[in-house]
This record gives sequence, C-alpha cells and structure tokens, in this order.
Amino acid sequence: MAISLACSPAGAATVRPVASPDPRSHGTPEARVPPDGGRPWPRRGRGSASTSSAGTAAAVASHMCVVGLAEETGGSIQNPASAQGLVGIKPTIGLVPNAGVVPLSGNRDVVGPIARNVEDAALCLDVLAGFTTEDPKTLASVGRIPAGGYAAGLSADGLKGKRIGLYGPGWRPDALSDETAALYGRAKSELEAAGAILVEDPFVGTDFASLRQVTPGTPFFDGRGLESIAWDMTCYLRRLGPDAAIKTWDGFVAATKAEDPFAPGAILGYLHELPDFTEAMKSPETPPAMPEFTALKARYLELLAEVFERHALDALAYPQMLCELPGLHSGDAILETTVGELNIAGIPGVTVPAGYYASGAPFELIFLGLQWSEAGLIKCAHAYEQATHHRRPAL
Repeated sequence: MAISLACSPAGAATVRPVASPDPRSHGTPEARVPPDGGRPWPRRGRGSASTSSAGTAAAVASHMCVVGLAEETGGSIQNPASAQGLVGIKPTIGLVPNAGVVPLSGNRDVVGPIARNVEDAALCLDVLAGFTTEDPKTLASVGRIPAGGYAAGLSADGLKGKRIGLYGPGWRPDALSDETAALYGRAKSELEAAGAILVEDPFVGTDFASLRQVTPGTPFFDGRGLESIAWDMTCYLRRLGPDAAIKTWDGFVAATKAEDPFAPGAILGYLHELPDFTEAMKSPETPPAMPEFTALKARYLELLAEVFERHALDALAYPQMLCELPGLHSGDAILETTVGELNIAGIPGVTVPAGYYASGAPFELIFLGLQWSEAGLIKCAHAYEQATHHRRPAL
C-alpha cells in the first residue's frame, strides 16, 4: 500500500492510501490502474505509470499531495518516480523503519519519499529516518543522520568539485537506447557545467557486472534476497497481535489459495528459482540463513567500496532507465539500470528529472552512493535540479 500526504485549505495535513498496480518490479502494471495508466504526463500513446507505488507517484505528480511514501524492494521508489518526472529517495537499508509495512523481503524492503522537488523529499526523509525499537535494524542508523537534517545545507553549488562516476559496461553490459544516450550526453554536459568532475565507467576492469543475474521467470529482475518471504511474513503477522484475521504463514497461504501467488507463472512463482528459497520455506518460523544472498551482498559492498576509494568518487550518476518506459499493459519489461545492484547491496539512490523523450515521457538521472551517503547524494541532486530546472508541471 502506498501513502500520500496532502494539505487541506485550512492547512491540516492528511494521510491517505492510494491505489497502486500489483507489486511487479520488473514489468508493466496489469491491474488496479485507471484507463489512462494514472500517468499525468502527456505522451503520444498510453505510457506505463511504472509498477507498485505508481499510485503515490501519480498523486504527487498531479498535485493531489505534496509528498508520498513508497516502498522499494525491486525498484518501487525509483521506477515510478522516474516514470512520472519526480524526485524519489531510496534510502540505505536500516535508515528508515519498516514497522507496519507488509513485507516482500526484510533483506531489501525500504520506505522512502517521492516528491516534486529535492528539498521536499529531503524534508520528508528527515521525518522518516532514525532508530525505533519497533525495527531493530534501524539501530545501524544511529550516528549516520546529519545533525541538521537532510535538507540542511542544500546549495546550487553542491556539485562543484564532486567526482561523479558514469554509466558503462563495467557496471552493466546493457546498452542505452540512442535517445537515452543522447539525453544522458546532455546531462553529463550539465553536470560538468555545474562543476562536477566526471569519471568514465569507474567499474571497468572489475567483476561487478558479472554479479547480476536475471532470475528465471522474470524478464529483467534479479530477485535474490526475497527467499525469506515466509519468515518475514510470519514476523509481520505476529506483530498484528492475537486479534488479527490472519495469524500465521499457513493462514496466509490458505487466504491466498485462490490466487496461489507462488505457483509457476504466478506473480511470485519465480521465487522457486532463487538459491536459498527451498531451504527457507521448510520452516517459516525459523530465520533463514540465506548464505548465497549474504555472500553476494558482501561482494557488492566490497567492490563498491574499492571503486569509490580508487577513483575518489563522491557519487555515481546514471540514467535511471536504459530506454523509455514501455506502453501501458504492454507486458514489456521496465529496463532500469540499477535496481538489482542497489537493492541487494542496500545502498541509497536519488532520482531527479533530467529532461524528456520526444514522446513527452520523462527522462531521469539517479545519483547513487555508498551506504549512509544520502546527505551527499541529496546535495548533488539538488544542485543538478537547480542548475537545470528540467521538470515541467503535469497537465
């Protein structure tokens, strides 16, 4: 469920749930979207509003609210924000509590804001971030949050002298479309004009790109880390208390029997292809070890640290997608550039408008960094936003 925050004429803040398509991180939505896709941007033909959390993004883009909350496991902050010309902040795992969030993966799930500008998103992150005993992993955030908040110190000079790594085959072998490459080329010139020092493909010569694996049964999605869904759901149901309608994993399975989401070809059928899934499902009330996932996460973090140190990087700035979003209900994959790597490693990312395709669909950059680097990424995104003012109000 996605959430939006609106202000009444009297100035009171109201929080509302908004409709979203089903939780596919890797394809276009198939249900629960308006006939126009919920997408406020003018575009020749009907374009996708992206995937889950698209309801939040549509509400923000169409000025129905100031900010919205989205939850990302496999792209559901960055993809809808990028699809609808918005700023999305995907935080480091452990910065924002997940208490009360229906889980897909406790190893990847993270809540973050979507807004129309960087400052509003940063102010919302100030409210969200921090430790709570309801979510013990947020203890890792203690000492990591800037004293003045994430919106403090934002400046048009935030890119001056910053060393920014660029997209290339060292990160992924997937090529950009011609139009995306042209838009990215312009964005690189804008970054340089704002004072950034650009570093071409800093991951070249490493084995970083070889780590990504598209999970069989999905067109473009690396689902490793989702194997713990039975344990994660068990913990969530326990938190609901003794009066909850569903109390156990077996109860959840029974309640969803008609849909059978884990059947071959169903929405979560691909989980059977994941290396640690079978073992994790043997005992839903036992925390799974997930050795292959933890080894993969460790390798991602090791390589990221090595590359950032070797090139003295402050951030990466990539086109958020390889090409324009597919059409509504096309069934085609959303070809993003960072979702698997970002969510498996648990690192942060900030999307920011960077122009438009010829069709009118938004084009966005995503700034990426090491764990707990949100403050620096937000400063870079804000400086780029202020230097370019690419975003146009939705019609």
